[in-house]
Amino acid sequence: MIYYMIKLKAKTTAYSHTCNKPISVNNGEKSQAIVFVDLSNAWLYYEKLGFKMVSLTLQLKNGKKVTTNIPPWKNQSFTSTAIKECHNAIAIITGEVSQLMVIDIDKTDTTLSDVLDEYGLDIAEYCCALSPSGGMHIYLDWSHSELWKQRYQRKTLTTTNSNIGIDIRAEGGLIFAPPSTVIGGGNYEWIHYPVNRSDLVYDPGKLIPLMDAIFEYNNPNPLAPVKKQFIMQNINCPNPNEDESYKKTIISNCSPTVAKSYSPSDYQNVKCLIESYNDKALKIEYSDWIKMGYAIKNAFGNDGLNLWLMFANNPAYSDDNPSLQKKWNSFQNPIAELGSFYYLAEKYLGVKISFVQENKDKVA
Repeated sequence: MIYYMIKLKAKTTAYSHTCNKPISVNNGEKSQAIVFVDLSNAWLYYEKLGFKMVSLTLQLKNGKKVTTNIPPWKNQSFTSTAIKECHNAIAIITGEVSQLMVIDIDKTDTTLSDVLDEYGLDIAEYCCALSPSGGMHIYLDWSHSELWKQRYQRKTLTTTNSNIGIDIRAEGGLIFAPPSTVIGGGNYEWIHYPVNRSDLVYDPGKLIPLMDAIFEYNNPNPLAPVKKQFIMQNINCPNPNEDESYKKTIISNCSPTVAKSYSPSDYQNVKCLIESYNDKALKIEYSDWIKMGYAIKNAFGNDGLNLWLMFANNPAYSDDNPSLQKKWNSFQNPIAELGSFYYLAEKYLGVKISFVQENKDKVA
């Protein structure tokens, strides 16, 4: 049985009471499991992945998980110092803030392997964890969120489908992460854990059957590209050059899907925003700064390099062009969309940004 094999792999780990680093066992295969010394150790590991978290107490009462000792967490940012002795769990804040969407498969009357087979899921392709009740959490990068929102005509992806026992944790959601324990109910364990952000990148086409079932959407057609134009307020930016030669320059090195997804005016907007960062000498959190780089490269391809190199003019950084070029070359997978860049501009610059949909057709 697949489920039995999953449990076996998840327990093939080493453990240390003295080492202050996560310990993993590879056994010659893709990393299967990871065991943390304590919650603080896990927090620091997830923090490097760009996740935002909150710690709490989690216990089982009358067959249901109950949370206590959890601080107000919406629009808040915590560090590992927030972990208290009474806490036995970490919850990752899903959605834009952590660039994370999680599919939560609850234990049902059918086996977990049957659920995976029904929707054609190969867990070897995803970062996923087991819950104490025998369910599974599939961790996915946020980069395709707009595709799903457009397909299902939704403003948020967070949803619960009690009919099939599968939920989506996205905007405004929490997901309990290993090594969290449930008092009286077991613990969360990784099957395949993310070593870096690129491990969370996935092919959205392979998830269409599952996502359609969750949102009760009956249409076998593939995902339609998202085409949108962002509108900025509260910042003085020049009108973008919209002549045909400019457009050709901006999108010439982009992949077809990316070139269709964004208006060329975004290039000028991003340029203006980076200039604002530099003028204000703003110091950006490292994980957010890296997201910006991925977003720029994802949207503009190599045409975005000049934008990225503009950070060399920021007095808050010591990076020169060669070091920025080296970092640019490391951006190999599109783990962030341009929407993430704008979201961070709202966070750091106080810019009000909205977007209008340029293609009004219903998504296939």
